[in-house]
Parts: sequence; structure tokens; C-alpha cells
Amino acid sequence: MAWASAKRSTVSNESQQGGNGGGQAKGVSGAVVAAIVAGVLFLIILFAGITSVTTYNGLVNRVEAADEAWGQVETAYQRRADLVPNLVDSVERFMEHERETLESVTEAREGEPLSKQLEALKAARQSAQAERASAPTRAETLAKLKGSQQQLSERMTALMARFEAYPQLRSSDQFMRLQAQLEGAENRISVARQRYNQAVSDLNSALQRIPGRWIGQFAGFEPRAYFEADEGAADAPSVAE
Repeated sequence: MAWASAKRSTVSNESQQGGNGGGQAKGVSGAVVAAIVAGVLFLIILFAGITSVTTYNGLVNRVEAADEAWGQVETAYQRRADLVPNLVDSVERFMEHERETLESVTEAREGEPLSKQLEALKAARQSAQAERASAPTRAETLAKLKGSQQQLSERMTALMARFEAYPQLRSSDQFMRLQAQLEGAENRISVARQRYNQAVSDLNSALQRIPGRWIGQFAGFEPRAYFEADEGAADAPSVAE
């Protein structure tokens, strides 16, 4: 009996030890799983953070590139606007000597007195200067600015085109310089607009893609408006014969 009792006691002790070992193994397994889950969550958060920062910085770089390209457009516009006083001065000096003939011939050809055309050119320049602002985000604002600049360009080229019958004016050094400078200004404007459109395209594409759309909405980034080409706008206006 004593032997049987001792055997049962040994078996019971072994069972208790086995149960304790199983509980410890389960505890270790649960800790490992928790550590793995925590590690995965940390990696996800780290990846999301790095992606957000990278995307945000990329959007900032694209906005700065668009602003820089807009600055080039503004510079090109200003270069053309600066030609207006010189053009007006050149024409007015010539008019002092040839006013009667010039007024009668140009009015007969165009139906508008030259003096009024000069005033219209000055007004167009003033309007174009007033419309200039920071890079517009709305298409309506950009279209309005483009319209005022287009009116200035048309006024300048139309005025210079009226003097094909006056070789003494067209052959003067000042007038020839103005002619070349206006052509150069128009070309610079065309190039600057193309570069601006490219910069805006990069920005808008980034704001359309994920995660740029989420980051852009959260950070307040807005898409920009494009310059839309007019019919026949591939070539700069010609001011030569």
C-alpha cells in the first residue's frame, strides 16, 4: 500500500510539473506574438511616416518649381511691357515731323487715328500690369490675365505693322531694335509659358496620385491652372514685314 501511495504521489507531481511547463510555454509564445505584432505596427507607422514626409517634401518642391516658372513668365511679361514706352516714344518723335501725312495715311488704311492707337496701347499696358499677380490657381483668373496680355501683344504688333509704308522710320536704329526686342520678348513669353505648364503638370499629377492626394488635401496644396494654347499660338507674333 505504501508503495502504491508513493507511486501515485510521483505521478501527481509529474502531472503538476507538466502543467506548469505547458503554461510557461504558452506564456512565452504569447509574448513572442505580441512582440511580432508590435514590430509590424512599428514598421507600418515608420513606413507611413517616411512616405508622408517624402510626399510632402516632393509637393513642396513641385510648388516651388511652379512658382519659379511663374516668375519667369512674369519676367517675360515685364520685359515686353517695358518696350511700350520706348515704342511710344519712337512713334511720337516720328509723328512730330510727319504728323499730318502719317495721321491721314494711317487713318485711311486702318480707320483709327494713330494717336488713339497709341492711347489704346498705353491703356492695354496699364491693364496688363494691373492683372499681374501671384501664380493663379483658378483657370478663370489665368484666362483673364492671359487676355489682358494678349491684348497688349496685339496692340504692339498692330502698331508696328502700320509703319511698313515708312522706310525712314522702319530703318531707324531705335525702331529696328524695338522690332527685334519685341520678337525676342514674344519668344521668351512662349518658352516661359511652356515651362510653367510643365511645372504645373508635374504638380497637378502629384496631387492626383495616392498618397499625394491625401497629403495635398491635408496640407492645403491646390492644383494650378494651365496656359491653354490659342489657335495659331505655336508661333510668336511677327512684327516684321
